[in-house]
Amino acid sequence: MYDPEYEIGFTNWMDGFEPTADANAFLFDNASGSAVGAWKAWANGNKTIYMGVDPLALNSAPTYVWWGATLEGPSKRALDWMLWGDEPCSLQNGDANGDSNVDVLDVVMEVAHILGTNPITDACNFSAADANDDGGVDVLDVVWTVNMILTGGRIGDLATSSVINVKDNSATFTADGNVDAFQITVSHDADVTFTMTEHAFLADYATNGTSTMMIIVVPDSHELFTASGEFVIDEYLAAAGDGYINVSLSVPSEFALNAAYPNPFNPTTTIGYAVPKSSDVKVIVYDMLGREAAVLVNSSVEAGNYSVNWNASDLSSGMYMVRMTAGDFVSTQKLMLVK
Repeated sequence: MYDPEYEIGFTNWMDGFEPTADANAFLFDNASGSAVGAWKAWANGNKTIYMGVDPLALNSAPTYVWWGATLEGPSKRALDWMLWGDEPCSLQNGDANGDSNVDVLDVVMEVAHILGTNPITDACNFSAADANDDGGVDVLDVVWTVNMILTGGRIGDLATSSVINVKDNSATFTADGNVDAFQITVSHDADVTFTMTEHAFLADYATNGTSTMMIIVVPDSHELFTASGEFVIDEYLAAAGDGYINVSLSVPSEFALNAAYPNPFNPTTTIGYAVPKSSDVKVIVYDMLGREAAVLVNSSVEAGNYSVNWNASDLSSGMYMVRMTAGDFVSTQKLMLVK
């Protein structure tokens, strides 16, 4: 780090560094114009600030290690997002694995980074994976890379909107053109498993407890995935060309109170429900004596698929009943709280 009490200026610095696309230079050497200070914002909103390295310290102590803050805690990899002036990154956009080719292996690497199964920690590889140069690696970079691989290989117009349909624990879609990628996050019981469509350039997912994120790249049919049990779609994105498109969930055809997950639970569970038309909806939990334990929903609800979380941390273990009413529709199910 730069110590103004010790250093006399920037003239004895190294050649400076070139910040990667996901870092922001804020301090420069007046003589050379090289960046000597940069900051990076992490996914949790925190920022790490670095200022240039003291060359005397490096020369006199070649084993000196620089440490900085990351989401995983102190790590010397925090410096990976600085490229020192004599080590420029020359990888082509999209060449995430650095093998001098842009192919399906690079798409796999980008998808694994987004899913969190194999994060890209090397700054140069990260810069290449950020194919559209927007400072991050997301589904738009996957689309950019795939379109580079498939140049001239797709027929038809790009979609501007899409609808995701859920029926019998399966998800399909309709669109007004070609969709290049979907990114979908679902909630489910812990024992639910997923089978991804086989009709896509790439389809993969990662599960963390009762939440699963999946990415489907260039689907070649209307199929997206099938689950072994009930699920609720929490988040969804769709992309075509160089941007996101409008995407929505289809309106359910009937009222439904979906199975809670997890169940048994401690102390929270998620309860999904479907509303085919604008209705006054109540979702209320009762104990086995018929006493009201929690009011989860009591309002006018537009048509759609919904979920609500119940935190029973202040209640004792035992059996409870959740009851949904909407007009003439009534449905109940048992919930088991185990502490």
